[in-house]
Amino acid sequence: MSDIGAVQNPSRQQVKQIHYAYLEVLYTQDYFRHIRNSRNHWVKPLNLVIALSGSASGATGFVGIVGHLSWLAWVCAPLTVLGAGLTAARKVYHWDEIIQYADKTVESYDHLAMEYRFLIDDINIKQQWTKTFETRAQRLRDARQRANPKDPPKLPIEQERAIQNAIKQRVDRSNWWLP
Repeated sequence: MSDIGAVQNPSRQQVKQIHYAYLEVLYTQDYFRHIRNSRNHWVKPLNLVIALSGSASGATGFVGIVGHLSWLAWVCAPLTVLGAGLTAARKVYHWDEIIQYADKTVESYDHLAMEYRFLIDDINIKQQWTKTFETRAQRLRDARQRANPKDPPKLPIEQERAIQNAIKQRVDRSNWWLP
């Protein structure tokens, strides 16, 4: 007589966990790729505005002082305020740190996704759960826990769903073997 809650085939659960972990790795990878790309979209122009406003305000201030052109102060002041304001916003909202963190996460998850894909392919070929697969799965689980991102930025639910749907279209799960 078997227990009601007992797992009939533990290797089936392990293979399903690998499939699920692979999909989670793909999601995290695409999620942080989206964070990086969306931040880069507006951070690069704002960094350019910071650089140009600093240079332009310095130049107009210098010419105004040297040339005794007091009206250039009206050009210099707004440029200085713009540059200082954007520089403060850059530090407060951690533009550079978020992009760096997203880059690092995407890079580490690229490797994890590839390793999970290789493991799934090998399981599909062998169509049998082995001790070697169990060892590889445990190694990947440990690597995933070490790489697990802390407090990822929040995306609107529509963007999260779009990432999930893109993965569903990209990954053919119909040929994944289960014991």
